[in-house]
Amino acid sequence: MEERLAAVEAEVAELRRQVAALVARLGEGTADPGTAAPRRQAASPGDPDEGLWAWMGKEALLPRVAAVSFMLVVALILRTLTDSGLLHKGVGSGLGMAYVLVLIAAGWWLYRKGGRLAPVFPTCGALLLFSIVFETHGHFAAVSTFWAYTILFVAEAVLIAMALAYRAGFLLCLATLGPGLVGMALDFPRPLFPYLGMLLLLVNLPAYLPAGRALCPSLRWSTLGLSLLFWLFWTFKVSVPATCGEPPLPYLHLSWFVPLLLVFWSLYTALLAWTVTRAQEPLGFFEGLVPLITSLGAAFAGQVAVATWYGGGPGAGLAALA
Repeated sequence: MEERLAAVEAEVAELRRQVAALVARLGEGTADPGTAAPRRQAASPGDPDEGLWAWMGKEALLPRVAAVSFMLVVALILRTLTDSGLLHKGVGSGLGMAYVLVLIAAGWWLYRKGGRLAPVFPTCGALLLFSIVFETHGHFAAVSTFWAYTILFVAEAVLIAMALAYRAGFLLCLATLGPGLVGMALDFPRPLFPYLGMLLLLVNLPAYLPAGRALCPSLRWSTLGLSLLFWLFWTFKVSVPATCGEPPLPYLHLSWFVPLLLVFWSLYTALLAWTVTRAQEPLGFFEGLVPLITSLGAAFAGQVAVATWYGGGPGAGLAALA
């Protein structure tokens, strides 16, 4: 019996020693709070969005899905009432615009408060706005082309400012590419080229800002591709009537072609020069390719427009840009 009591006492003493050692280790692990701070900061809601999964949010997935579903149901109700004739087309379009404005304003307020649902409201509002502008102009004919581009321009400026202020990468990509694509689809294949060009000018600005490059590094390639597609299409449309021996059509806005081309070329040159002078790292492939593309593209487009309609030799395009 005494031997058993001695063995139990020895085991208890060993357990006490192990518990004391474990407590000492835990005390050493929590003594330096700086080791755990970076991990907590990495998951803080103020960090920039990184892709669609970060936009959805691992911890707030279900609330965000529910919020998206509710917003879409309200939008679908408004669309159904307008299609059925219960609401006038103008009234339905106005209510849709007001609903989008409320969503974007709510998103801005939630970003300021640090709410988990903050990315959902402006994203859904932007998508609904793009669809409303496209439908009200093309399907209902309730909004003129001028006002459609104006709404896209204002919405793009507001969404870009929100994305840069609160470091929302997904929203920045949506705010730049969405208006550009919708603007190119309006009245296709006869868009309002001057307004579309000015819309694309605003699209290019955040892609070159340091904050924009940090949030969405590939945005420069996307905006450059949109601009090249726009100028290729406009150049093609300008050259077709002259090739067929017909006068220039009014919707081509030929008088805007060379001035707007010069503005685009100047903007790319200024942005690239500003990037080079402020660069603290070796320049990449994009910085070396942009001058070549913009110079050759501007010379080619100017040559097509000037030589086709006003005559001139191979250097007419360069002379017009100069």
